[in-house]
Amino acid sequence: MKPADFMTPANIVKLDVKVPFDTFVQFYQENSELSSKVSKVSKNLKAWTSERERQLQQQQKVEAWPAEEETRKAELHARKEELRAIAEEQKAEMEELGAKLAERRGAHKSNLKERQEARRAKEANST
Repeated sequence: MKPADFMTPANIVKLDVKVPFDTFVQFYQENSELSSKVSKVSKNLKAWTSERERQLQQQQKVEAWPAEEETRKAELHARKEELRAIAEEQKAEMEELGAKLAERRGAHKSNLKERQEARRAKEANST
């Protein structure tokens, strides 16, 4: 028996249309499944990549920390020495100013004594 013996032309048309449609549906479903799998893999890959980048950055920070710490210590030491030198300069200036002031005071006191003695001598001579 041939299909044409028991099928009417309308049934044959429906069968011809249904086969390609079922193929299309199957293709669409497979494509959808593949698309969702690709999407999941892509998301997982992005997450893994970002996590790996974060880990690498942390590792670089950890590896760079001793060098940064040494640099910071060297900078602090240099600043400390610089401040010590400034303090010594200021101390020397203060000592110099103190010596000048003491010299002026001594000169002023001796000048006052000379004036007092001159005044006393003048008063003694006038009386």
